[in-house]
Amino acid sequence: MKKIFSSIVLAILLVFGSFMVCFANDKKEENYGETKKSIDKYIDGQLEK
Repeated sequence: MKKIFSSIVLAILLVFGSFMVCFANDKKEENYGETKKSIDKYIDGQLEK
């Protein structure tokens, strides 16, 4: 009985975990250009030092 309960809990956690990964990857990269400029500015600042 304990093995069956553990298996069911594990299966539920795996299902919910896969949903979390799917939602995390669903984000669109709308601000990619802005982020790239910010990173480039940071790197240039570090190189000047």
